[in-house]
Order: sequence, then structure tokens, then C-alpha cells
Amino acid sequence: TSKTITVLVNAFLDEAENPAEAYENATSEIERLVSLLEQPSEHRPATLPAEVPPIPFDSNLPKEKFFSDVLKAKDYITAGDIIQVVQDRRYVSFMRSYPNLIPLRPAAIRQIRERIEPFSFERIYGAWWNANVLSDAKAAVARSAERYLSAISK
Repeated sequence: TSKTITVLVNAFLDEAENPAEAYENATSEIERLVSLLEQPSEHRPATLPAEVPPIPFDSNLPKEKFFSDVLKAKDYITAGDIIQVVQDRRYVSFMRSYPNLIPLRPAAIRQIRERIEPFSFERIYGAWWNANVLSDAKAAVARSAERYLSAISK
């Protein structure tokens, strides 16, 4: 079966004389990457034996600690495309798509605020390293929603 890869690159305006040059640079980079992808690869898929022998396993985490950690994890909100921790760890922000920088509409922010209201949580773990709200996360979301709605309604 054939598969498709979509190649995307950024057109950096600050590295070009004008938008046309930035576009040309980006197009050239796409062509370069496609050319590399079209080359034969030295890597071959791994083959596994028909029957994989069992591997002995001993956990380094006692069962009670595991269950205790699971209960603690229920107090966390993990990273997603909607609520994301920002540089100032007292706040979060709301985006429909972070990779594409597409913001959410005010109605969506209000809906998020309403839907998470019944839940108690202390922490939010962001998608990037050390981007975490480690205490009072529910208040950070509420505070951030108000700030966000105020900023986009002006």
C-alpha cells in the first residue's frame, strides 16, 4: 500500500528581502526535503520471530503505590489543544489549534469554563517541558478565562 506524506515548511519573512523571496525559499526547502525522501533508505523493517519469548518482569513500584498514584492522577488535567499552560504559570490560554495559532471564540471559552466547573483539580500538565501549573490550577483556569474573554471583547 502507498502512503502519503505532506511536507510543510515555514516561510520566514524576516530572513528574506520580500514575501516572494520568502515563498521561494520555502518552496526550495520543500523540494530539497522531497528529494531526500525519494532516496532509497538503508533502513529495513525489523523482523520478529513468530513466537516472542516471555520476558520476566518485576515492578519497581509496589501495587499500593501504583493505585495511590492513579488516584492522585485523577486530580490532574493533561495537555491538550484547548487549555494550555503559558509562560506565566499562574495562567493558561485557550486555542482551537496551537500549532496553527487559531484562537477559540468567546462562546467556546465560556463552554470550557462551564464544563470543567464540576471537577476539582490542582494541577495542569502542559504539552511542553516544565509548562505546568502545580497548584491551584482550577483557579488559574477561571482567572485565565476571564482575562481571555476581557481581552478579546475589547
